[in-house]
Amino acid sequence: MSTDEASARASDRYLKLHASPMRAKAVEQQRRATDSVARLIDTQGLDTFNRVWTDPTLVPTKAETGTPDLWQRRFG
Repeated sequence: MSTDEASARASDRYLKLHASPMRAKAVEQQRRATDSVARLIDTQGLDTFNRVWTDPTLVPTKAETGTPDLWQRRFG
C-alpha cells in the first residue's frame, strides 16, 4: 500500500494529518532508512545486516542516517 496518497475513504482528520509537513518529513526519513538498509543488504548481504540486532553499536547514528556510506563502513 502506498503512503503517497490518502484513501478516498479517509476521514477529514486523517486527510489533515496526511497533509502535515511533519508527516512528509517522517515519510522521507523512513524512505532514506529503507534505502540504506536495502543498499547494505545488496552490497554486504543479509547476514551482515542482521548483526545490527545483536550489536547495538551497529545501529546507525543520527549523522549516519543522512550518509549511509558512513554507516556501511562500520560493518567492515
